[in-house]
Amino acid sequence: MGQGRSQSGRRVRAVARSLAIMAALGVFSAAAAYAHGGLPKAGPLKASLPNNHLQYAVTWYGLAAVILIAGGFFWRSRRRAAAA
Repeated sequence: MGQGRSQSGRRVRAVARSLAIMAALGVFSAAAAYAHGGLPKAGPLKASLPNNHLQYAVTWYGLAAVILIAGGFFWRSRRRAAAA
């Protein structure tokens, strides 16, 4: 049991060191903005929505075709089994 605790302690110390390094590098910049009493400033919204309609249409119609083909094979096998 003693070794499990030391491993856990090492992990905690490693996480604490990495958080200290991240804080020193300024990774938590949003927290720094609030620390000075300021609020985040909103910038202009740049919406960039890709036009993937053709890709989506091909995907969904392709899936529908595969389902229809599989259904056809299933229906044909059931008809053959009923006829035999």
